[in-house]
Amino acid sequence: MPQSAERLANFDELLLSEVEHVLDDPVFERSPTQSKLLKFLCDETIIGRGKPSQFSVAVDGLGRPEDYDLNSDSYPRVQISRLRRSLANVYSRIDPLNELCVFIRKGEYRLYLAPRTTAYPDERARRSDFRTPEQDAHGNDGNSTGAAWSGAASRQDHARNGAPPELIGLSSGAAPPSNAIDAPPPASAQSSPLRTGILMAIALLLAAILAIVLGRNMLVGDRSGGMQKVPLVHFAIRASAAASPSSAMGDLENLVRQTVTNRISASFIAGIAPPDLQAQDAQFNLGLNLQGTAQSPQTLDLVLTDDRNTTLYRASIPYDGRSANFLDGLGSALDDLLTPYGIIAQHELDMMSGKPQTDYGCFVTIEVLRSRGMPASGQIDECIKRFPNSEFKPYWLSRKSYELYQEGIAKGIPLNKNAPAQALYHEAFALAPNNAFANTLAAKISIADGDCTNAAIFSRRALKSGEGFPTLRILIRADMTSCPMPAAQRATFITQLRNVALRSNQLNGQLAILMNLAALGTGDRELIRLIQSETAHVPVEGPASPLLKAIGNSAYFNSHQAEIRKAIDTLIWNPNSRDKIMKGLATIEKRRPA
Repeated sequence: MPQSAERLANFDELLLSEVEHVLDDPVFERSPTQSKLLKFLCDETIIGRGKPSQFSVAVDGLGRPEDYDLNSDSYPRVQISRLRRSLANVYSRIDPLNELCVFIRKGEYRLYLAPRTTAYPDERARRSDFRTPEQDAHGNDGNSTGAAWSGAASRQDHARNGAPPELIGLSSGAAPPSNAIDAPPPASAQSSPLRTGILMAIALLLAAILAIVLGRNMLVGDRSGGMQKVPLVHFAIRASAAASPSSAMGDLENLVRQTVTNRISASFIAGIAPPDLQAQDAQFNLGLNLQGTAQSPQTLDLVLTDDRNTTLYRASIPYDGRSANFLDGLGSALDDLLTPYGIIAQHELDMMSGKPQTDYGCFVTIEVLRSRGMPASGQIDECIKRFPNSEFKPYWLSRKSYELYQEGIAKGIPLNKNAPAQALYHEAFALAPNNAFANTLAAKISIADGDCTNAAIFSRRALKSGEGFPTLRILIRADMTSCPMPAAQRATFITQLRNVALRSNQLNGQLAILMNLAALGTGDRELIRLIQSETAHVPVEGPASPLLKAIGNSAYFNSHQAEIRKAIDTLIWNPNSRDKIMKGLATIEKRRPA
């Protein structure tokens, strides 16, 4: 097989790892909008739905409304131009992971990979260095050092141009994994390219409509009708020193505003109060006070109060001049507030009496039960029955499906033979294609089959719509320890685990178990010891509780190995990851006498 074909076959992995590498740069850490746009283009390129349009970039990638007018607003073109400059800036300072840089051609909205001399040439570089997938596959038009591969072209396009399908290496991750249900062949296998294009366009339109209807924050109706709007958070930033836009304090203030806005907007639990709503009329007020001088900010003090002015949470986040460290601290504080088992959710739950009277109350109750490691199937059934049209329904269906999959695993039922779980999972996907919970399930099912490429795609979708939900992130990553992972990406994951362990004030039983499993999967002994120490005090209930008992107690581990393996199997679905975690437990126990 030609070298170019071998490299084309793993285009998805190369692009994903390179995008993750670039996103770690301060240029993107300081710009949530640019980061979001790059992730969107990465997903669109890998999924292979054709060239993203300017309208798609504006609405799906940048959050513009559906009635956006391309003729009156150049926002997407400006952002794409800025993204090109940002990428060039990054690559002027760092090397790509695998000698291939991410770049965007002028006039296009998809990602390519190419050597630095091709992607970011000097004035003397010739445009003819650029090469298409077809040119690489057939050795036409140009020189092999100028190879560049696009993941956006469809299989039909390649077939028409003569490139063998086995050389494409493109993912079809736009739909749930095929092993999840006995389904007919995909449309591309039974219809013409034209019909396929039409069907895909219709599917994208329906997905966009569903995404709007199933909006992230504001739910239909009011409290009296059983359908509840999420509580609103009013936030204000104050600086101890007057800050000009060009000062360090001004930069930090903008970073805080963007981060807090994005995180609350993406939350399941709360929404941002509209500008015309007074602070005293919001259910929660978030005060963000920057301390220090204009050129040397020192700390961010964060205070959350309820509508009775009762203080619910305080945190102080130091700033040492490094944005990455500061954002880690701010992210952990926002996790404490905004996760479905965090401060705001717990406060809303405490305000309820008896069984939940709203769909939002149902959602919070179910998530708190799950965070404690307890089954929530009965509560889910009741909530779906009482609120059949709730916008939380896709989440409930996904939760119920996950529990049924776990029950099936405990009984020895393969994932692809668990019809009840499959049906709920696909119903959730049909209702909300970007549902964080359904995409988490899709990622785990893909990993169980060893399909790391599609798992990464579903993982990105899950975390995009479920940002600030550490349990989902770690649930996926704990399974993906069996997948090839670039050193930089592995280091980032270890850092994320360490930060959650050290900084989170909302550790719960489920999260504690998953963090320990993920740490064992990495094989990093220092991380394993740290997370064991930080989670030792967390109360754990439910069938997975033997796992934490086994860590640090060799006698218990040796006498309960079958029970421990069964608990691991229900949470970790990839056989290699299961073996790695079990081996890690056994190795640790040998070194730690009872």
